Amino acid sequence: MIATEVDSRVTYAEALAHGGALLEEMRTLLLGWRPEEPTRDLIRRVREEAALGHVTARTVSDYVRVFSRRFVAPSGTPARYLQRLVRGNVPRRVFSDLAFYYTSESDHLLRDFAVLGYWPLVREGRLTISTDDARRFIWEAEQDGRIRTPWSEAVKKDMPARLLNALADFGLLGARKARWREVLPYRPADDTIVYLAHLLHEAGVTDASLADQPVWALFGLEPRDVWNRLENLAGDSWFVIQRAGEVVRITWQYQRLAEAVNALAR
Repeated sequence: MIATEVDSRVTYAEALAHGGALLEEMRTLLLGWRPEEPTRDLIRRVREEAALGHVTARTVSDYVRVFSRRFVAPSGTPARYLQRLVRGNVPRRVFSDLAFYYTSESDHLLRDFAVLGYWPLVREGRLTISTDDARRFIWEAEQDGRIRTPWSEAVKKDMPARLLNALADFGLLGARKARWREVLPYRPADDTIVYLAHLLHEAGVTDASLADQPVWALFGLEPRDVWNRLENLAGDSWFVIQRAGEVVRITWQYQRLAEAVNALAR
Protein backbone atom coordinates (compact mmCIF):
# COMPACT_ATOMS: atom_id res chain seq x y z
CA MET A 1 0.00 0.00 0.00
CA ILE A 2 1.09 3.56 -0.64
CA ALA A 3 1.95 5.34 2.62
CA THR A 4 -0.72 7.78 3.76
CA GLU A 5 0.68 9.00 7.08
CA VAL A 6 3.93 10.60 8.18
CA ASP A 7 6.32 8.85 10.53
CA SER A 8 6.20 10.78 13.81
CA ARG A 9 9.89 10.04 14.36
CA VAL A 10 10.93 11.86 11.18
CA THR A 11 12.34 15.38 11.21
CA TYR A 12 12.97 17.65 8.25
CA ALA A 13 16.20 19.56 7.60
CA GLU A 14 17.06 22.40 5.22
CA ALA A 15 19.07 20.20 2.85
CA LEU A 16 17.34 21.38 -0.34
CA ALA A 17 18.23 24.96 0.58
CA HIS A 18 21.84 24.04 -0.27
CA GLY A 19 21.50 23.04 -3.89
CA GLY A 20 18.38 21.14 -4.97
CA ALA A 21 18.68 18.11 -7.25
CA LEU A 22 22.00 19.13 -8.88
CA LEU A 23 21.86 16.20 -11.29
CA GLU A 24 24.63 17.32 -13.63
CA GLU A 25 26.91 18.31 -10.76
CA MET A 26 26.30 14.99 -8.98
CA ARG A 27 27.00 13.10 -12.20
CA THR A 28 30.27 14.98 -12.70
CA LEU A 29 31.35 14.30 -9.12
CA LEU A 30 30.47 10.62 -9.49
CA LEU A 31 32.68 10.28 -12.55
CA GLY A 32 35.62 11.78 -10.67
CA TRP A 33 35.00 10.18 -7.29
CA ARG A 34 37.67 7.92 -5.78
CA PRO A 35 36.76 5.33 -3.14
CA GLU A 36 38.22 5.99 0.30
CA GLU A 37 39.12 9.58 -0.62
CA PRO A 38 38.19 11.90 2.30
CA THR A 39 35.63 14.59 1.51
CA ARG A 40 38.13 17.39 2.17
CA ASP A 41 40.54 15.88 -0.39
CA LEU A 42 37.78 15.56 -2.97
CA ILE A 43 36.85 19.21 -2.40
CA ARG A 44 40.45 20.27 -2.93
CA ARG A 45 40.86 18.18 -6.09
CA VAL A 46 37.59 19.40 -7.60
CA ARG A 47 38.71 22.98 -7.00
CA GLU A 48 42.15 22.39 -8.52
CA GLU A 49 40.74 20.60 -11.57
CA ALA A 50 37.82 23.03 -11.97
CA ALA A 51 35.66 19.95 -12.49
CA LEU A 52 32.49 21.90 -11.78
CA GLY A 53 33.44 24.84 -13.94
CA HIS A 54 33.93 28.40 -12.79
CA VAL A 55 32.14 28.36 -9.44
CA THR A 56 33.25 29.72 -6.09
CA ALA A 57 35.24 27.69 -3.60
CA ARG A 58 32.24 27.82 -1.25
CA THR A 59 29.97 26.38 -3.95
CA VAL A 60 32.41 23.53 -4.63
CA SER A 61 32.53 22.73 -0.93
CA ASP A 62 28.73 22.80 -0.64
CA TYR A 63 28.20 20.58 -3.69
CA VAL A 64 30.80 18.01 -2.66
CA ARG A 65 29.29 17.79 0.81
CA VAL A 66 25.85 17.30 -0.75
CA PHE A 67 27.33 14.55 -2.93
CA SER A 68 28.95 12.86 0.06
CA ARG A 69 25.78 12.99 2.11
CA ARG A 70 23.68 11.46 -0.66
CA PHE A 71 25.96 8.86 -2.17
CA VAL A 72 29.01 8.24 0.02
CA ALA A 73 28.03 8.28 3.70
CA PRO A 74 28.33 5.98 5.47
CA SER A 75 29.79 3.18 3.32
CA GLY A 76 30.31 4.68 -0.14
CA THR A 77 28.37 1.80 -1.67
CA PRO A 78 25.80 3.91 -3.57
CA ALA A 79 28.61 5.93 -5.16
CA ARG A 80 30.39 2.75 -6.26
CA TYR A 81 27.27 1.38 -7.90
CA LEU A 82 26.20 4.64 -9.52
CA GLN A 83 29.70 5.34 -10.80
CA ARG A 84 29.72 1.92 -12.48
CA LEU A 85 26.34 2.63 -14.07
CA VAL A 86 27.26 6.12 -15.27
CA ARG A 87 30.55 4.92 -16.73
CA GLY A 88 28.63 2.11 -18.41
CA ASN A 89 26.47 4.67 -20.20
CA VAL A 90 23.12 3.57 -18.82
CA PRO A 91 20.28 5.90 -19.88
CA ARG A 92 20.23 9.21 -18.05
CA ARG A 93 16.75 8.42 -16.80
CA VAL A 94 18.22 5.57 -14.73
CA PHE A 95 20.74 7.88 -13.08
CA SER A 96 18.04 10.47 -12.46
CA ASP A 97 15.72 7.86 -10.91
CA LEU A 98 18.42 6.49 -8.62
CA ALA A 99 19.60 9.97 -7.68
CA PHE A 100 15.99 10.68 -6.73
CA TYR A 101 15.95 7.59 -4.54
CA TYR A 102 19.25 8.28 -2.77
CA THR A 103 18.48 11.97 -2.38
CA SER A 104 15.16 11.12 -0.76
CA GLU A 105 16.92 8.70 1.58
CA SER A 106 19.00 11.56 2.97
CA ASP A 107 16.26 14.20 2.71
CA HIS A 108 13.04 13.15 4.42
CA LEU A 109 11.25 16.34 3.41
CA LEU A 110 11.69 15.54 -0.27
CA ARG A 111 10.68 11.91 0.28
CA ASP A 112 7.56 12.69 2.27
CA PHE A 113 6.44 15.50 0.02
CA ALA A 114 6.72 13.17 -2.98
CA VAL A 115 4.96 10.25 -1.28
CA LEU A 116 2.40 12.10 0.85
CA GLY A 117 2.00 15.33 -1.08
CA TYR A 118 2.69 14.92 -4.79
CA TRP A 119 1.38 11.42 -5.53
CA PRO A 120 -1.94 11.74 -3.65
CA LEU A 121 -2.67 14.94 -5.58
CA VAL A 122 -1.81 13.21 -8.86
CA ARG A 123 -4.16 10.33 -8.02
CA GLU A 124 -6.91 12.85 -7.35
CA GLY A 125 -6.51 13.99 -10.94
CA ARG A 126 -4.55 17.17 -10.35
CA LEU A 127 -2.78 18.38 -13.49
CA THR A 128 -0.62 20.96 -11.70
CA ILE A 129 1.19 21.26 -8.37
CA SER A 130 1.66 24.71 -6.87
CA THR A 131 4.03 26.27 -4.39
CA ASP A 132 0.99 26.68 -2.15
CA ASP A 133 0.69 22.88 -2.03
CA ALA A 134 4.29 22.63 -0.90
CA ARG A 135 3.90 25.53 1.53
CA ARG A 136 0.89 23.85 3.13
CA PHE A 137 2.85 20.63 3.54
CA ILE A 138 5.70 22.49 5.25
CA TRP A 139 3.26 24.38 7.51
CA GLU A 140 1.74 21.08 8.65
CA ALA A 141 5.24 19.77 9.35
CA GLU A 142 5.90 22.80 11.56
CA GLN A 143 2.68 22.17 13.49
CA ASP A 144 3.30 18.49 14.24
CA GLY A 145 6.99 18.73 15.09
CA ARG A 146 8.63 17.38 11.96
CA ILE A 147 10.59 20.65 11.81
CA ARG A 148 12.11 20.76 15.28
CA THR A 149 14.63 23.53 14.72
CA PRO A 150 12.78 26.59 13.38
CA TRP A 151 13.79 27.68 9.90
CA SER A 152 14.58 31.26 9.04
CA GLU A 153 11.89 33.25 7.25
CA ALA A 154 14.06 33.26 4.12
CA VAL A 155 14.28 29.44 4.08
CA LYS A 156 10.55 29.03 4.75
CA LYS A 157 9.79 31.39 1.89
CA ASP A 158 12.19 29.68 -0.50
CA MET A 159 11.66 25.99 0.34
CA PRO A 160 8.27 25.41 -1.39
CA ALA A 161 9.72 26.45 -4.75
CA ARG A 162 12.83 24.35 -4.10
CA LEU A 163 10.70 21.27 -3.48
CA LEU A 164 8.91 21.75 -6.79
CA ASN A 165 12.19 22.50 -8.56
CA ALA A 166 13.66 19.23 -7.28
CA LEU A 167 10.67 17.20 -8.46
CA ALA A 168 10.95 18.93 -11.82
CA ASP A 169 14.65 18.07 -12.07
CA PHE A 170 13.84 14.43 -11.31
CA GLY A 171 11.23 14.39 -14.08
CA LEU A 172 7.96 14.51 -12.14
CA LEU A 173 7.00 18.11 -12.96
CA GLY A 174 7.29 20.39 -15.96
CA ALA A 175 8.57 23.92 -16.42
CA ARG A 176 7.55 26.58 -13.94
CA LYS A 177 4.59 28.77 -14.86
CA ALA A 178 3.91 31.49 -12.32
CA ARG A 179 3.41 29.64 -9.02
CA TRP A 180 2.75 26.17 -10.37
CA ARG A 181 4.20 23.36 -12.47
CA GLU A 182 2.47 20.85 -14.72
CA VAL A 183 2.35 17.20 -13.62
CA LEU A 184 4.30 15.03 -16.08
CA PRO A 185 3.58 11.38 -16.98
CA TYR A 186 6.49 10.05 -14.93
CA ARG A 187 7.50 6.38 -15.09
CA PRO A 188 10.71 4.98 -13.57
CA ALA A 189 12.97 3.21 -16.05
CA ASP A 190 13.06 -0.58 -16.30
CA ASP A 191 16.70 -0.60 -15.18
CA THR A 192 15.67 1.38 -12.10
CA ILE A 193 13.16 -1.33 -11.19
CA VAL A 194 15.83 -4.00 -11.65
CA TYR A 195 18.31 -2.10 -9.48
CA LEU A 196 15.86 -1.47 -6.64
CA ALA A 197 14.55 -5.05 -6.69
CA HIS A 198 18.09 -6.38 -6.32
CA LEU A 199 18.86 -3.77 -3.66
CA LEU A 200 15.90 -5.00 -1.61
CA HIS A 201 16.70 -8.66 -2.23
CA GLU A 202 20.29 -8.21 -1.06
CA ALA A 203 19.00 -6.41 2.04
CA GLY A 204 17.10 -9.55 3.00
CA VAL A 205 13.59 -8.59 1.90
CA THR A 206 11.53 -11.72 1.25
CA ASP A 207 10.21 -12.48 -2.20
CA ALA A 208 6.61 -12.29 -0.96
CA SER A 209 7.04 -8.82 0.57
CA LEU A 210 9.17 -7.35 -2.22
CA ALA A 211 6.36 -5.31 -3.79
CA ASP A 212 5.16 -4.01 -0.40
CA GLN A 213 8.34 -2.11 0.45
CA PRO A 214 8.10 1.68 1.04
CA VAL A 215 10.71 2.49 -1.61
CA TRP A 216 8.20 1.93 -4.42
CA ALA A 217 5.87 4.63 -3.09
CA LEU A 218 8.50 7.25 -3.93
CA PHE A 219 7.93 6.39 -7.60
CA GLY A 220 4.14 6.27 -7.30
CA LEU A 221 4.00 2.47 -7.56
CA GLU A 222 1.52 0.35 -5.64
CA PRO A 223 2.18 -3.39 -5.10
CA ARG A 224 0.16 -4.46 -8.14
CA ASP A 225 2.16 -1.99 -10.27
CA VAL A 226 5.42 -3.40 -8.95
CA TRP A 227 4.44 -6.99 -9.72
CA ASN A 228 3.38 -5.98 -13.24
CA ARG A 229 6.71 -4.28 -13.85
CA LEU A 230 8.71 -7.18 -12.39
CA GLU A 231 6.80 -9.79 -14.37
CA ASN A 232 7.36 -7.83 -17.57
CA LEU A 233 11.08 -7.70 -16.79
CA ALA A 234 11.23 -11.43 -16.10
CA GLY A 235 11.25 -11.95 -19.85
CA ASP A 236 14.65 -10.22 -19.94
CA SER A 237 16.14 -13.03 -17.82
CA TRP A 238 16.72 -10.99 -14.65
CA PHE A 239 14.62 -13.41 -12.62
CA VAL A 240 11.81 -15.94 -12.79
CA ILE A 241 8.68 -15.14 -10.80
CA GLN A 242 6.19 -17.74 -9.61
CA ARG A 243 3.09 -16.41 -7.87
CA ALA A 244 0.13 -18.33 -6.49
CA GLY A 245 -2.02 -16.18 -4.25
CA GLU A 246 0.16 -14.90 -1.43
CA VAL A 247 2.90 -17.44 -2.14
CA VAL A 248 5.71 -15.93 -4.17
CA ARG A 249 8.98 -17.48 -5.27
CA ILE A 250 11.58 -15.57 -7.28
CA THR A 251 14.58 -17.24 -8.84
CA TRP A 252 17.24 -14.55 -9.14
CA GLN A 253 19.83 -14.70 -11.89
CA TYR A 254 22.04 -12.41 -9.80
CA GLN A 255 22.14 -12.84 -6.03
CA ARG A 256 24.23 -9.75 -5.37
CA LEU A 257 23.44 -6.17 -6.35
CA ALA A 258 26.99 -5.64 -7.57
CA GLU A 259 26.52 -8.41 -10.14
CA ALA A 260 23.23 -6.90 -11.33
CA VAL A 261 24.90 -3.48 -11.60
CA ASN A 262 27.65 -4.94 -13.78
CA ALA A 263 25.04 -6.52 -16.01
CA LEU A 264 23.11 -3.25 -16.28
CA ALA A 265 26.30 -1.33 -17.06
CA ARG A 266 27.11 -3.65 -19.95
